[in-house]
Amino acid sequence: MLKPDVRLTRKEQKDLAKADKARRKENTKRFKADMKRPHIQVDTVNKLFKVNVADVYEYGQLLDYDIYQDIDGLQKGSLGKAVVGGLLFGAAGAVVGGLATKRQKFKVNTFVVRIKVDTNEKYLLSIGDYQLMVNLLPPFLSKEKTQAEIDSMGEMANNLIEVLDAIKAEANE
Repeated sequence: MLKPDVRLTRKEQKDLAKADKARRKENTKRFKADMKRPHIQVDTVNKLFKVNVADVYEYGQLLDYDIYQDIDGLQKGSLGKAVVGGLLFGAAGAVVGGLATKRQKFKVNTFVVRIKVDTNEKYLLSIGDYQLMVNLLPPFLSKEKTQAEIDSMGEMANNLIEVLDAIKAEANE
């Protein structure tokens, strides 16, 4: 990866872009996924990986990754059951009736795994230093989630991180 303070001529930039394009094309030809998990495919023989539908990357190109989440807590309950409990059993019944119907829900604004790869490809959309984003929040569904749904997204994120950990460890050997 080039350091930001390195200045390239227009010709050097074009040559670098050509080399990157040729490498991507060669990696795509060689890629044969022998391990498939949600959001990632890995070719352990050729030491290549692919996240979602992004380009194919070599193990050594994996620089960094993390889980980013933005979650707000919400309380939902029914006042009607508290009133009924209060009428039948007094103040204690109102408290129990109110507690029995409260459900903890969360508003999940963002739940992604961010991945940074070593590349000179300027066309990649990057958010901060991360070029790849794996969105674990299903699109077009309510952002209100239960703890169990958040745990499920967390498990998917952890599974992806485990695969990335293995790739990083093998690349460093």
